[in-house]
Amino acid sequence: MRISHETIYQMIYADHEGLKDYQKYLRHGRGKRRKRGGCNSKCGQIPGRVGIEDRPAIADAKIVIGHWESDTMIGGNHHGVIVTYVDKASKFLVAGLGKNKTSSEVNQVTIELFKQVPKVQRKTMIFDN
Repeated sequence: MRISHETIYQMIYADHEGLKDYQKYLRHGRGKRRKRGGCNSKCGQIPGRVGIEDRPAIADAKIVIGHWESDTMIGGNHHGVIVTYVDKASKFLVAGLGKNKTSSEVNQVTIELFKQVPKVQRKTMIFDN
């Protein structure tokens, strides 16, 4: 008769017939396995992020100029990035080229792009994640 090591681990974790005492002899000495990332992982999340569902309703109506959507396109072999902004109402596009996709570089390109856009046409911006 053969038994899998996984079966032994499951029996210890479930405390089958008092096997919980053997947890200290397990390789990691834990009572349960640790999760490895997954969809609930905090890694890579943007702090203070405001979701697109919190955008003003007037922006989704597409009747007022000044509500922008942003996107970035990475170049081949990750050399260079194109930063694009499209006005939702007028479909007006402004685009610029950056050296890399760091936040400081994208911010610098954004500032340069919006110098040519009148201030009354700059109301909200939504970025991709």
